[in-house]
Amino acid sequence: MGIDTLQDQEVARYQEDCFAFPPYQYRDEFMVRGPGGRLQPPTAVMREVLMGYGKDYTLTCWPSALRRSNPRGYEQARLSLVGNAFCVPAMAMALSLLLKEWGLIQRLPTAAELADPSQPFQLVQKSDEPLYEKEAWDDLVTDDGAVTLARHYMTHAGIRGGDIRHLQAGVKLKSSHTQGVNADEWRWKDVISCQWRVEGEHINALESRAYWLTLRWRARTESQIGGRFLHLVDSLVTFAAMTKGRSSSSRLKHIILKCNAVVLAAHFTPYIAYVRTHVNPADRPSRRAEFGKLKPKIDCASRKRARP
Repeated sequence: MGIDTLQDQEVARYQEDCFAFPPYQYRDEFMVRGPGGRLQPPTAVMREVLMGYGKDYTLTCWPSALRRSNPRGYEQARLSLVGNAFCVPAMAMALSLLLKEWGLIQRLPTAAELADPSQPFQLVQKSDEPLYEKEAWDDLVTDDGAVTLARHYMTHAGIRGGDIRHLQAGVKLKSSHTQGVNADEWRWKDVISCQWRVEGEHINALESRAYWLTLRWRARTESQIGGRFLHLVDSLVTFAAMTKGRSSSSRLKHIILKCNAVVLAAHFTPYIAYVRTHVNPADRPSRRAEFGKLKPKIDCASRKRARP
């Protein structure tokens, strides 16, 4: 289907786009309507979504300075990246054929399910028997695997610090929501649990003190000095304040200073990720009543600054 098969308006559209794609892609039936109702080829963002990737998946393929100086080249670069990528719905259909043959799913996904990745497929597992016995699964989830998983999340850290906001390869815009890490991917055990000595303190301050307690606990072990670690928090306030190392809140300033002091003294490189409260493994132990001799509690309202 060469240029001789195009109508006049389609040829003009082909020339306007600097002959970027084969001629048939500029036919009217393959166009979309822009904000003004004018027919145009799909943009890079549209093609990302149509190919099954997230919006702005290729946003950071060029530095910001080059994007501003050459917007046309930037758009063409994004279109080239999307064009050289796999079509996610097609790959999902191909893999679903194998999964059905292996008996892991009962039916194949429909075209509507593949077109809308936000909807769960609900492909019922054919057998109620688990894929692995508990002992075999525990053998697979080793300590080395847990470390490898933590390193994987560390590769998603933002460029401005150790905050892990987005888990997919494409970097989202600043206005997008912070994604939560699935804490069930690790096996957990309690290593430290205590009650607050300060009563009546704001929850944001208490969450920050919990992070400070973690830093001090790590600093007591010689092998931890100078190391990197992944820490999960279920407070977005603590997440933002500790990754930046500063805050305008008078409740958090002195706690952040203490955290920064421990990080500097122990040469830590912390990576902080957000986890939702209902899957936070530290949420239930923090509400557990501890028995034994406790240190006397301090009323926060009786003094200006709360100290542990």
